[in-house]
Amino acid sequence: MKCNTEISEKYYRLKYFYHIDSHTIVNKLKEKLSSSFDTTQTFQTIFNEMIPACKLFSEYILSNDYLPSTSFFNDYYPKDIVRAQASTLVFLCQASLFHHCILHGFQNQLSTAILRNDKVKVKFNHNPNSIALTGANDRDIEYGFFASLNRQKKCKENKDPAIYQKYKSTYYKRFAKNRTGYSHYLLIENSYNSYTGKLAVPVYESTPFLFLFKSTNTVPLDKALHSSSKRNLINRYLLLAKESEEWKNTHFEHFFDDCSEHNDCSKCKHKSECNHCDSVLFDMVLESCYGFKLLNNLEIFLSQIQNTDSSAHALESQALIEIISNYIFTLPITYNRSIFLDYTCYAALNSRNLQDVPYPPQPFSSLGERFSSVEQSTDKFATDATQCISNFFRMLNYCTIPLLEDLWDVITAELYDTIPLDYSCYVQFIEKYYKQITADYSSIFAKDIPFAKIWNDVFKFERFSFSAKYSKIFSHLSLEKTPNIYLPNLPYQRNILGMLSFLVRCKCNSGNHPLHSIDEIILAQSSETESTCSYKKEYELFQKQYLNNVFDFLEQHNPNVPF
Repeated sequence: MKCNTEISEKYYRLKYFYHIDSHTIVNKLKEKLSSSFDTTQTFQTIFNEMIPACKLFSEYILSNDYLPSTSFFNDYYPKDIVRAQASTLVFLCQASLFHHCILHGFQNQLSTAILRNDKVKVKFNHNPNSIALTGANDRDIEYGFFASLNRQKKCKENKDPAIYQKYKSTYYKRFAKNRTGYSHYLLIENSYNSYTGKLAVPVYESTPFLFLFKSTNTVPLDKALHSSSKRNLINRYLLLAKESEEWKNTHFEHFFDDCSEHNDCSKCKHKSECNHCDSVLFDMVLESCYGFKLLNNLEIFLSQIQNTDSSAHALESQALIEIISNYIFTLPITYNRSIFLDYTCYAALNSRNLQDVPYPPQPFSSLGERFSSVEQSTDKFATDATQCISNFFRMLNYCTIPLLEDLWDVITAELYDTIPLDYSCYVQFIEKYYKQITADYSSIFAKDIPFAKIWNDVFKFERFSFSAKYSKIFSHLSLEKTPNIYLPNLPYQRNILGMLSFLVRCKCNSGNHPLHSIDEIILAQSSETESTCSYKKEYELFQKQYLNNVFDFLEQHNPNVPF
């Protein structure tokens, strides 16, 4: 096991808080993984073993069966087509979680690899941690971190003294004027130095921050966030979103081999292989900060529930908008956060009774249970549905995803001596499965696809593991390039415009991560944090309940009988 403090903390948190023994999982993996290393097989096998290990905390969305056996919604699918649609949605949610583990591991490994990579040290002036946005390194980093490593020489334009003046008089001055702006906050928050003449950002995240620094649409969006005009805000938001897509299309499409023949790298005709990893790194920053792809999907989703002919119309409420702003925005997932919202609404609409929720599982004293199917009023249904959806995302945000991240980190660290999963393995996987990772799952699901036939073909003879589902289901689905951000209905639907402008303000005026997580419960045990913990009473109740459960277990346990 790779020995470092962070991995040790995660290991003991898994063992003593979640009661998950990572050593057992790793031993099983060593038996299953072949001696001939295959990145795809390894990552999928790890995820397969993680699913049963964290079953208690993830069974409501992660399952090796067709559908999770427990749910927040008591959903029921008597017809094949409805069951097939639900199964497809659950699988797409699982795929999104799998890809999140991959990207999480990629980012961790990349930050670690930079510190010991001599090529990076030489390329970035012997300072592998950060790079200054001063103009000197402009052409080296604007094509992406990986592209810069594959460039043989620095561009001649870097040596032009005029570019320093341009940064000082234009870009830097623009941000220095508006120190209360959202983009200014982002740059300062992610900078290694204070705003005292230069910004030094993490090397592998330098390109998206350079984009924000140079874009003429960044500061106008900052100002629009404080204006009363909804349309102006959305228009400014879209301009920055479209510019970010254009930047990716023009800068990350290919590596640039050698720019020594040109003063302007954009004129270079020497192109080689595609560069998907830089696109992913670019999205990992901008999606966390602005959520461009998410808002595009939310526009489609909100348009659907606005439709009075749709059964989803019953879910329309301010409570649902607040769930999006409080939970969807803080999901750490880069791509396809909205697919979880699609699933939760679909499951709620197919519930037998939202009050008879079987998750979290509760012990029953009776010999059986009965689910009622009394038809509820629309208002009562909407209230119960939004409560269940809120519970789902609280569990996903604050418990399940942090647990999956810890499990992934600890397992891959313990496997490292046997199977060195360094950042090059993640690069290989991302380049191979870029379309699967970045495809718009909501659009795939919305298309007129014969779900029942596809699902029956995939699972006709046996229950497949996640890796088998992954390869089979994506072979059936058309993975087109994610469409450009356009929000087509805005000129016609004022309600949508109002909701989206509200969500944009929420996204850009709040944090990008969950406010509270399971760590807060653990940290509350220390005297320093206990006094400031806003959930002190709840934590004390949790401790007492936990103690009672342990005591009951010990009371009934016979030491002569093995577990």
